[in-house]
Amino acid sequence: MSHKTEDLIYILTNPSFPNYVKIGKTNNLERRIKELNNPTCLPFSFRAYATYKVEKGVDSVEKSIHRLIDHVDYELRAREEVDAGRLREREFFAMDAEKAFDILSEVALLRGDEHNLSKRPQTKQEKVEEQVAKEVEDKQAKLNQSKTLRHAFWKQFLPEFKKHSQLFDGRTVDNNYDNNLNTGSGINGTRYTVSINYDHVAVYLVLEREQEWNKKAFEELHKYKKEIEASFGEPLIWQRLDHIKKSQVYIRNNKVGLIKQEQWAEINKFFVETMTKFYSVFKPYIEKMKAIK
Repeated sequence: MSHKTEDLIYILTNPSFPNYVKIGKTNNLERRIKELNNPTCLPFSFRAYATYKVEKGVDSVEKSIHRLIDHVDYELRAREEVDAGRLREREFFAMDAEKAFDILSEVALLRGDEHNLSKRPQTKQEKVEEQVAKEVEDKQAKLNQSKTLRHAFWKQFLPEFKKHSQLFDGRTVDNNYDNNLNTGSGINGTRYTVSINYDHVAVYLVLEREQEWNKKAFEELHKYKKEIEASFGEPLIWQRLDHIKKSQVYIRNNKVGLIKQEQWAEINKFFVETMTKFYSVFKPYIEKMKAIK
């Protein structure tokens, strides 16, 4: 990047703000980018996408470009209220870099100095950072999609479940974006859980109190493993989990998952049948656990 001092209008991008560009002016591009990249709170660096050399009147050219964008769409510019309701206008605009470049191209065409407008080649490091940022953005989008889907699932599931059982009576899911929906078992620290994931669902009995009690309670249940599974009608997964303050018994269904909404009715049926059976089968053994100190 050049140390040469010359008046420029720049378009800067930053993978930290993939939906915005910065359009401003400088007489030393390298110094300006260093200033912007100085804060340690930014995960990625600013980089020059394009520059437009202005031989005279750079201040008025910059203001004209900003006004032009405001006239086209006032909402594109980042603005914020500061002291006493004063509005501070920023040099950030909600558009991609190519659209910003098109605007500068039109301005350069009108001024007759298109030869002063040029794009900057990406460095290898910039390409790596953009790829990392894209992966982070895609991951976050998937997480947001998952949260939205989970909430939608629980909203349709709970009324359906309540038609068949009172286990979730009193529960609401208005603010539930999690994988799990829990209900108590009658013993502190012990709960039943229905869990939904992208590619499987499961029903749990979870023991989660102090470590010593958990393991004693698990061993008490495990003594009756054969008769519990015989009553349930199929094998269960038993996890003592010595390394944490939790133990659990569960059954998992790998044939259905959250991502396929056409399977939600089948998942509802699995949860209704399995949870009610879980509760019925484990209830007498949960009673025995009350004596554990």
